[in-house]
Amino acid sequence: MHQGERVVRAQRMQQVRSDILLGWTSLGGADYLVRQLNDHKASIEDEDLKGQGLVEYATTCGEVLAKGHARSGDPAVLAGYLGASDRCDKALAEFSVSYADQTTKDYELFKKAIRSGRIKTGKAYL
Repeated sequence: MHQGERVVRAQRMQQVRSDILLGWTSLGGADYLVRQLNDHKASIEDEDLKGQGLVEYATTCGEVLAKGHARSGDPAVLAGYLGASDRCDKALAEFSVSYADQTTKDYELFKKAIRSGRIKTGKAYL
């Protein structure tokens, strides 16, 4: 399969509305993704990513990512693959708890590095 086409198909599955210029082409035997470079939409300023603004931004990113992944699979195929067992449910729950624990540990190390001066940043992360 054309590598540009592969990426475009995946993006179209995950995005509610894709870039109207999203496509693919080949030049000199190489596969390329084609897309609009700048849609002139607003961007987020660094100042907006402090305190509660960072929490809201992270929450929104997580929701958008989750919805994109939810649209990317065929429910009937997934249900057939997983079957009636609760093994997948238990594995996902176990992974989620482990991931949350690791994230907490990483954040504590991050804050420690800030306090020690190894990382320079604003107080919003503490």
